[in-house]
Amino acid sequence: MVRRTTVLGIALLLLAGCASTPDSPGDTSGSPSASAASAGNGTVYTSVWDMDAGARTISGHPIGADGSIGAATPLLSGPADDTSFPGVVDGVGPLALSGSFTDYWTTDLQVRSAGQVTAEVAGPRWCGGEGLAYNVCTLLDDTRLARTTDLGRDPETGAGPTEGSIIVSSLADGATIAEFGPFPGLSMMLGTGAPDEVLIVTTPAQSAEDPSVPSTVLRLDLTDGTTTEMGISPAGWVPLCPIGADSVLGFPAEDLAGSAVVVGPAQVADITWDQQDSVVGCSADGRFLYLQRIPQPPTEEVEDTEPPNPSTALERISLADGARSEVLVLPPGVVAGPVTR
Repeated sequence: MVRRTTVLGIALLLLAGCASTPDSPGDTSGSPSASAASAGNGTVYTSVWDMDAGARTISGHPIGADGSIGAATPLLSGPADDTSFPGVVDGVGPLALSGSFTDYWTTDLQVRSAGQVTAEVAGPRWCGGEGLAYNVCTLLDDTRLARTTDLGRDPETGAGPTEGSIIVSSLADGATIAEFGPFPGLSMMLGTGAPDEVLIVTTPAQSAEDPSVPSTVLRLDLTDGTTTEMGISPAGWVPLCPIGADSVLGFPAEDLAGSAVVVGPAQVADITWDQQDSVVGCSADGRFLYLQRIPQPPTEEVEDTEPPNPSTALERISLADGARSEVLVLPPGVVAGPVTR
C-alpha cells in the first residue's frame, strides 16, 4: 500500500485504526475500559494477493485478552491488480470498514459485521493516498465515519495543504453530519474506543533547513469540536496508536530500525525492532504491539534452499516489559495489517 512521508511514514493500511483508549500499559493492575472490554481486544487482518487469479483475500484474527491471536475468519475476497483492490480501512469491535480502491483511493466503502455488509456508501477519494497526498478515515460506529480533507506536504519544499479539517460522514447516504477545523498542520487522525472522539496530530510546516519538527497530539471531541492537548512529540515522530486514555505510541521516522516513543504520561519498556520488520499495530487494550517479523538473510554465502518468498511470523511485544513471543506463523505471501480496535 501507500507510504506516508516524514511524520506519516506508516503503511496506509493502518489508517488510524490501531487501538482504543484503555488504561495505560504501564499500569498492569488496571483493566481495559468498558468500551474496550465489551468490544473484545481488536482484530488483526491478514491478506494474500493471488497474482495468477488477480484476487485479494482478507481474513480477520481476533485478539485475545492475553494478546493471543485467534483463528482466521474470512472477511472478503475481490479482484485486485497493481492499482485497484479491496482493502480494510478501519474497524471497531465486531465492525470492519472495507473499501474498494482505484489508483490507491477509495471509490466506495462498506461496513461489515459477521460476514455481512450492513452499510455501503460511495466514498470517492475519501480514504487512501498516492505519493505525498493522502486522506485518513476512522470508523466511529455502524452509521458514521470521520475522515480528513486532503493532507500531505512535501518535506523539503513545504508544498501541499497547510491545514486540514475533520468531516463526520453518514454511512447511509454519504451526507456530511459535521465538520471541524480547519486545523493548522493537520497530519494524522487516530481512532479511539469512544464513538465521539478522535485523536489528531498537527505538524508545523517543514523546510529543507528544518526537515524534522515536533508534532502536537490533540483529543478532538466530535460533539462540540473542542480539543485537549495530550502532549508534544520529539522531532520527526510517527504516530502509531493510542495506548491509554492520555498517551500515543509512535517511533522516530529517521531511525534506520525503529524504537517505541510515547507522547503522554504512559510508560513503556525499551522496545526496538529491525529495519526490515513491519509494524502492524496495537491491541485494543493498548498493552501489546504487533510486528510482522521478516527472516534475516544469511550472513554467509550458503546454498539457496529457501523459497524466494519465505514464511514470516507475527510477533507480539508486551509494552509493559518488552517481552516478545511469536503468536502466528504467516505462510509465504501473507501480509499482516491493519490491527483494528
